[in-house]
Amino acid sequence: MAKRYTDRSRDEAFRRCPFYRHWNYEAGEQGYVSVEDSVDLAFGIAMHEGLADILQGGTGQSVTWPSPTGLTGGGEPISAELQALGEGLLHGWYNVRFPLLMEEYDVIGVEQSVEPWCVGTVDVLRWSAAPYLRVEPSEVWYGTRLDGVLRRKDDGIPFVLEFKTSSSPYLLMQQLKYDAQLMLECKAARQLLQEDVGGVIVQIFDKGYKKDGLRRSPFTYLYQGAALSFEWKAKAKLVPAWKLGVDLLSIMPSELLQKQFSSFGPVFYDEQSCDAFIKEMLIREQLAANGVKWHDPKSCFAYGKPCPFIPLCYEPFTAEDPLGSKLFVPRKPHHKWEEQ
Repeated sequence: MAKRYTDRSRDEAFRRCPFYRHWNYEAGEQGYVSVEDSVDLAFGIAMHEGLADILQGGTGQSVTWPSPTGLTGGGEPISAELQALGEGLLHGWYNVRFPLLMEEYDVIGVEQSVEPWCVGTVDVLRWSAAPYLRVEPSEVWYGTRLDGVLRRKDDGIPFVLEFKTSSSPYLLMQQLKYDAQLMLECKAARQLLQEDVGGVIVQIFDKGYKKDGLRRSPFTYLYQGAALSFEWKAKAKLVPAWKLGVDLLSIMPSELLQKQFSSFGPVFYDEQSCDAFIKEMLIREQLAANGVKWHDPKSCFAYGKPCPFIPLCYEPFTAEDPLGSKLFVPRKPHHKWEEQ
């Protein structure tokens, strides 16, 4: 029987909009990402690299940060802004949140790839030699990579550790609280460990917001007047934090530092919710396998910004040659099984 591979990101893309899934994962060789999103993806990968280093006993400071060309709205290299943001987030989390986590848990796994396993079958329709359709059952195999796996010290129960970066951490936190897909991460951990898993612990990093071409965060820009300040002051000038030569953690108010990190959980594992979600996912995979897709107009301007694939959906010349438009680059696979 044929195998069809999927993962969390593909299913999230289909739920957002079937055409988003198509352009991001199925069009061309491996799908496309917008030039702007490719920088955000590279930043996320670098953050995970640093967090993995921390979980393995390091300090998270030996990270290769993305180096996009171009300047910020203030004329500074975008690469310098991204590095300042990433280093600040990692240094801050290492000092204020990681010790609290380690008081209660031990790390037993970091960046754990879970081999795909069969979650069900879907029917794929094919044209036969005669003008009739035939049905070809196809297995759906789900694979993932776990950011971390922890074991609670009190009772030895393992938990999945999930890292997220977001410009809207509160909104993301509310969404994830009711996201049954977290249950699939638990099921993956059960596959990996061959034992019951308690649930998921989520850590969210606030990467600031963009305004006037600047990524605003306490780790990237301060106001310089009679004294340095993290808040707007009359006649104060906004200056890049990385040029000041100061230890931001030593001058940042504790409350402000804590606000850069959100956490919740554990979200406890629920077998019924997980099985129900898998059934829903199989319906989506059957639609995707048969090339069924439609536009979801609500998603064109969701998540605080326009969908990056609007030019591909509504501009025929761009859709004919996404790479030639200079707006998109090929998506880079993140799993070994994507090469199968």
